[in-house]
Formats: sequence, C-alpha cells, structure tokens
Amino acid sequence: MPSAVIARINSDMVQLAASTDIRDRFAAQGSEAVSTTPEGFAAFIRAELAKFATIVRAADIKPD
Repeated sequence: MPSAVIARINSDMVQLAASTDIRDRFAAQGSEAVSTTPEGFAAFIRAELAKFATIVRAADIKPD
C-alpha cells in the first residue's frame, strides 16, 4: 500500500481515537481507544504473532 495512503489512514485514525465520542463508546464496552504510528502498529502485530506462536507451540495446538 502506498505510504501516502497509510499516512492518511493513520492521521484519520489518530483523530478518531482522540475524539470524546469514540473514547466514550470504547469505554462503555470496557475498552480504550489508543493510537500509534504505522511502525508502532507493525511492531505490535509482530510481537503478538510471536507471543501467540509460542503459546500455540507450547500447547501443541493443531488446526482442525
């Protein structure tokens, strides 16, 4: 995806996450609206994949 498109989507998402309405809606569901950079999000996804891969291997989980 072109970096300009990623930057635009990120900018819009940061604005949304900062809005009181969105924060209130997330809070009502027990969540928190947060924002990060595209690089920060990519790092988060990589860390989550590594964490869950370790769990799946340790539990010997197999696909059905």
